[in-house]
Amino acid sequence: MQVRQCQPGGRMYDYDVVVSTTAGPPWLTGPAYLSLWQACGLAELGLRVAYLVPWVAPSSQAWLWRGQTFATPQAHLEWLAAEIRRMGSPVVPDLFHYKGHVSKLLRSIVPVEDVFRAAPSARVHVLTEPEHLCWYPWATPRPCVDAETVLGVVMTNYDYYIGRQGKIAARLAAPLARWFHRHRIRRHTDWTVPMSPTAEILTSGHVMRQGRVTGVLSHYAKVPPVGPKSGGAYFLGRLVWDKGLETVVRVAARMNLPIDILGEGPDLKAIESLARQTAAPVSFL
Repeated sequence: MQVRQCQPGGRMYDYDVVVSTTAGPPWLTGPAYLSLWQACGLAELGLRVAYLVPWVAPSSQAWLWRGQTFATPQAHLEWLAAEIRRMGSPVVPDLFHYKGHVSKLLRSIVPVEDVFRAAPSARVHVLTEPEHLCWYPWATPRPCVDAETVLGVVMTNYDYYIGRQGKIAARLAAPLARWFHRHRIRRHTDWTVPMSPTAEILTSGHVMRQGRVTGVLSHYAKVPPVGPKSGGAYFLGRLVWDKGLETVVRVAARMNLPIDILGEGPDLKAIESLARQTAAPVSFL
């Protein structure tokens, strides 16, 4: 294997960057495709990049991916490489798996092995949702990770989703979740990049850096402003009202602006109903 970078002092790494994610395509979620765009964009810049995604049992895949299944990890990686080419990326990062388990209760993929041990050696680790990736109790703490930098892209304020349920148990659990996730972030990263101010509640007291983290792939940067000739806009993410889907639908109706919505979630049917009631030109893909 070609080695392109080394740590000062002679340490050689197999990769410049490994991007690890809590969710990978074909799951239509923000972490899945944002992390994919970041990995592809870094590879396009000339870095040697590994992309680490969860592998879950075929019995769970149909529920997770709306019927699409892969019999083997290799079949999934081959599909993922083809998806990257379909997206127009000129470079396909090297692809790897870690073991995950689908929790229907949490509507999440939970790591069941140490993602740092599953990852190839790299100078920099980029953790998409580090607090989630490091739920695994025996995940390697930052001082023991052989890398120059471990950074976390923080995307979700989980304790808000827990607390909004309104039940007394949920309201009590929300601050505990916040404390636990803050502990995970501090234990496993050098610094974080919160995607929005709502995520900063989890990174408070830890080193933060602001930056554009929604994609470095050149195709993303060249997307023109939405207008009459651009064909509309799209939303990609979990379909819950908290994501602002009511605004998306009403803006589409008011401006007669076609919007494609990609994703799934517990509020899908209600959002579809609002789109029908307002005659919004919204497509659910």
